[in-house]
Amino acid sequence: ETISVQRHSQINNNLSIVPVPATDMVTVRFDNPNYQNALIQVYDATGRLVASEQTQNNSLNLSISQYVAGLYFVHVQTGNETQIAKMIKK
Repeated sequence: ETISVQRHSQINNNLSIVPVPATDMVTVRFDNPNYQNALIQVYDATGRLVASEQTQNNSLNLSISQYVAGLYFVHVQTGNETQIAKMIKK
C-alpha cells in the first residue's frame, strides 16, 4: 500500500494542518468561523489519546516535539460535528 504525503492535510476546505510531515510544531487552522471553541484531540496509530486542547479562536499551534515518529489522527469537535485529519510526525 502506498501512502501519499501532502504538504498539508485539509478537510472540506475548512480544516488544515500544516506542515505535513512535521517535526516540532503543527498549526491546526479553521477557515470556518463556526469552528471557534473547538476541542482538538490527537490520537496515535494505536488509538491512544496523546493530546487534548480547547481553542477559542480559528487556529491552534500544537507542539509535537515529544511525539514518537509516525502517523497520528487529529479529531476536531465543534458541537455535534467531528472532523478527522491525518498528521505525520517525522
